Amino acid sequence: MVVAYDAIRSKRPYKEPFDHNVATERIKSDTAKHFDPDIVSAFLKCQDEFLRVSDS
Repeated sequence: MVVAYDAIRSKRPYKEPFDHNVATERIKSDTAKHFDPDIVSAFLKCQDEFLRVSDS
């Protein structure tokens, strides 16, 4: 989950970075497709910490 979140939030040669809300929505929309629902649930419980670390 950390890798996916970071990939969405980071600037890449082929894309601009997305903000936290977009990253969170993308992860939620891929629940049970690309991400285990239990892992997404755990991510959502601590998403504020992801934002804090990502913005520091």
